[in-house]
Amino acid sequence: MNRPLPSPNNRSSNLPKLSKSRLPVLTQSAGAGTGVRLANPHPIPPLIDPSPRLAPSPSTPRLRKTSVARPRTISTPAKPSSLSSARAPSSERPQTKSSSKSPARFRANEPERATPSKSPAMNMKEAIALKRAEAKKAIAVQKNFATRGDSSASGGIENTSQTISETFTAEGDDLGRPSIRQTIERARSSGSLNIASRDLPCLPSALFEIHLSVTPGKLASVPDEPPLPVIPDKSSDPTTWYEQRDLTFLRARNNQIVEIQTEISLFGSLKTIDLQNNRLTSLPDSFADLTSLVNLDLSHNALTSLPPHFFSLPSLSNLDISHNSLVTLPFRMPFDPATKVPASRRQSSDFFLAPAIVRATRPLPLLASLDASHNKIVASAIHHDALPAELKTFNLAHNPLDDIAELLISLSTLSQLVELRMSNCNIYDTSFPATLFSLADAPAFPKLVVLDLGETPVTQAVISSAFSTLTQTLDFEAPIGDTRAVVTGTLAIAVGKRIVRESWEIEADRHVQRLRERRSAANLGGSPAPAQPHDPLPIAGERCDINVERGSLSEGTICIAGAKAAERADEEAGLNVLPTASHPALERYWDIHTLTLTLPPSTGRSLRRGAGGTATEDMLPRATLPLALITTQPFADTLRALDLRGRRAEPAFFLPSCSGGSFLPRLETLNLEGCSLSDAVPGAGSADGGTVYVLTQLFPSLRNLELAYNNLTGAALTREVLEQLSFMRNGARAGLRRLGLCGNKIEELNGLRELAQVVFNEEGGDSVASMRSGWTLEELDVRENSIAVLPGELGLLPLDLFLVDANLFRVPPRRVWEREGTKGLLMWLQGRLRSQ
Repeated sequence: MNRPLPSPNNRSSNLPKLSKSRLPVLTQSAGAGTGVRLANPHPIPPLIDPSPRLAPSPSTPRLRKTSVARPRTISTPAKPSSLSSARAPSSERPQTKSSSKSPARFRANEPERATPSKSPAMNMKEAIALKRAEAKKAIAVQKNFATRGDSSASGGIENTSQTISETFTAEGDDLGRPSIRQTIERARSSGSLNIASRDLPCLPSALFEIHLSVTPGKLASVPDEPPLPVIPDKSSDPTTWYEQRDLTFLRARNNQIVEIQTEISLFGSLKTIDLQNNRLTSLPDSFADLTSLVNLDLSHNALTSLPPHFFSLPSLSNLDISHNSLVTLPFRMPFDPATKVPASRRQSSDFFLAPAIVRATRPLPLLASLDASHNKIVASAIHHDALPAELKTFNLAHNPLDDIAELLISLSTLSQLVELRMSNCNIYDTSFPATLFSLADAPAFPKLVVLDLGETPVTQAVISSAFSTLTQTLDFEAPIGDTRAVVTGTLAIAVGKRIVRESWEIEADRHVQRLRERRSAANLGGSPAPAQPHDPLPIAGERCDINVERGSLSEGTICIAGAKAAERADEEAGLNVLPTASHPALERYWDIHTLTLTLPPSTGRSLRRGAGGTATEDMLPRATLPLALITTQPFADTLRALDLRGRRAEPAFFLPSCSGGSFLPRLETLNLEGCSLSDAVPGAGSADGGTVYVLTQLFPSLRNLELAYNNLTGAALTREVLEQLSFMRNGARAGLRRLGLCGNKIEELNGLRELAQVVFNEEGGDSVASMRSGWTLEELDVRENSIAVLPGELGLLPLDLFLVDANLFRVPPRRVWEREGTKGLLMWLQGRLRSQ
């Protein structure tokens, strides 16, 4: 049935809504069958074509002209299809319907259909919640069908659930993390793999296939490993061969791992492995082939033993085997001919070029920290005659232990042992006879700082008698939580029931004790120290005294006015007098938790009289480094970090009267940023060696030195000074790890070039090789200076971070270190050196 044409009166209301665009719109003719119109929203003159093909069909009714503007159309008949004509003659087909369906956008003459409104776009959380709900619903339906026994329906639901699960696992997990396969693939370029908290029963086989092209053997505990879906990651490009790195970091904690593949030994570059909180009961024998391993965490597992050659790892430094089921620590097993087991070989048919395994010749030669707490170890099962020589921290808490007399004698010979913990153990007074260390040839426990025997039946009197031969002072009330908080020369011991006390409570008790000692000394006739004579105060001080006599000044105002008057007198006389007693104003800048002293920056001298900083800041000395005042404080022996940024009012070093020695024995970090220091300042002049040289002599334990934004030049960085800073010397110097020289006036690095040429040259002898082993500098920052040439010898320096931005040199170009980092820059400098 033909569709009736709209009447002239309501024709405009039935017309489709015109688009705002001026482009023509294709429409289907109402009566031409296969004709197509071009509708233009703007009226144009009709096209006249004398060709009979364009003549309107007799069956098409003509529209009379009206004043209402409507789109003009051009009807062009389409080519007849042979297939459609063969099926039915054109005369039998109704002319109101087209032979082929046209898209909706071509039906301009049809009335508009109601389209459903689009739902608002979901955010990421809603999308994740929707996927999670769909997966749970599919799993629930699958279980329901499986319970009813409907196999056909169950198969369909199973496929649906599997598809959803695979898609969800490939894209990520509930926490938005990438999938396991994507994480493993990305580790090829970073060298670090983190697959923690993934509910894995073992290390994924894809790890060995992607990184080593090796398919590991099946595990007896995990015969059917859950497969990982192989879905290409189109968002990231594959890692190229020159971007690949050896795997050095593996974290797989908080999983369900029950067994480790023997092929783990093929990752010979692994330095850190974290397998905490799994279900491991043993390790493969090949685990001891990881000779580059430095940090290993096997805590919170079910280990009952360790591999035979485990204690011959040459580089292991930190070992955590706590919360397991170990019963012995056989340090001597790899070296005892009676119990020695033949070592396995890493070489195989697939890896015939693998490096040979180099094992240690003594038990764990570099082990510094060992945590074996919460096990089932007894003292007699510890090979105490083969303890690691470099051990600093040993934790045996929550073990049976029993008699530890022989173990203590062996531990007392360790020259580096600092912390020993045996709390919550079955230890009694019989393990501490009075003659325990009387037969020792050398002092027992020379560096021991903390001895934890808390929650044991041991009494304090027995410990005092047994440890009376030690050189340290025994303190049974000092905190044992942090070894850095213990005063130098003191052994903090915890015995019996542990009572938690705050630091301020301990300090208050000590203060009361000091007051009692002073009073008792005065009662016994001891004369106090005579007061030091001082010059009379200037006029301001005299006025202050007059006001005091009149009663117009308070007690606090008297102290502040006196301090200001003394400071003005010293400035006018050109003297720098510092008190030698403890300065009360420094207590507010001392942080006992971080062991840091942060002095406020200089506020500068005010132009108006009476204006300036606070009263406490006015009492502080104006010098950049008031070392003579800091060394008199009670926290000087435990000070770890000294922050003096922005103290530029008087760039000078005020040193103690006994200059020439070292001070602040535990200072590791010194920040002198923005202090306007030059190559020579008062207190560190040219005769003393200069600013940087004096700092090297004052603080031998310094590890981080920040001298950014000062006025230092290359003349201050001589070869001798850099040798003092960058090398570790036994018992004399720790050696710097970081040196910051950003924003100075350095024009050349000749001292650093000479040092690299002499020490790191391949032609050096044995003395140079031994000196080379003591190199400690890892980070060097020389940005924003005036360096004109970057010598090629600097490429010989073993630096981890070398920052050279914003200098005057143009060779090498910036893209060398921006693309390849410090490693690429050093390689470029080495290549330039070889080309010369």
